[in-house]
Amino acid sequence: MSGVAKAYQYYLNADFSQYLGKWVAIVDEKVLASGPTAKGAYDEAAKKADPSKILLTRIHSKQMMIL
Repeated sequence: MSGVAKAYQYYLNADFSQYLGKWVAIVDEKVLASGPTAKGAYDEAAKKADPSKILLTRIHSKQMMIL
């Protein structure tokens, strides 16, 4: 399974309630960064991991969005 696919499976099953309203950058089965902006979360995660493996999403209370 590729890195992004593994991150997506984690995203589907994990509890992200502590990140409501924030952007999260996920690699494999770990949140590497979170914050109020997509750019901030992505840039922080890109310092720690291969950017091609980052799954970036915003955690909404009612509706999820995947980029």
